[in-house]
Amino acid sequence: MTLPSTGKPGGEAVLTVAVLDAVGNRVTDWTGSVSLAVPEIVDLPERVEFGLEHQGARRIVFETGDAGVVMVSAGTGAGLQGRSNPLKVDSRIRRVLWADLHGHSGLTDGTGTPKDYFRYAREVSALDLSLI
Repeated sequence: MTLPSTGKPGGEAVLTVAVLDAVGNRVTDWTGSVSLAVPEIVDLPERVEFGLEHQGARRIVFETGDAGVVMVSAGTGAGLQGRSNPLKVDSRIRRVLWADLHGHSGLTDGTGTPKDYFRYAREVSALDLSLI
C-alpha cells in the first residue's frame, strides 16, 4: 500500500493498494478482499474488493481529514499483510513528489514496453507521474 507523503487537512489523497508477488510483480489475476485498519482521521473503507478487472491494483481516493500522521495496515484471509508508508497531514507542509524514471524496457535489455513501465510506476508503485 502506498500513500502520498504529505497532504493538507481536508484535502484529497489516494491510497494505492497493490497485490504483488515475492519479487514485486503485480499479480494481475488475484481476486478477493483486503481488510484495511484505518486511523480515525481519514475516511477510507474497511474493505477493498479485487476482481479480475482490477488487475491486482486499486486506487482509492479519500479526504485526509484532520492534521496528524496516517498509516494504513491491511490483510487478507489468506495471510497476506501490508502496511503503508506514513502520510503527514499538516496545513503548513509542502507537497513531496516521488518518481524514479530509470528503467529498461524491451526496446533495450529489459522487458515490456515503455508504456508498461510507466503504467506500473503510476498504478502499482504510486509514483507521482502521468502516463504518456
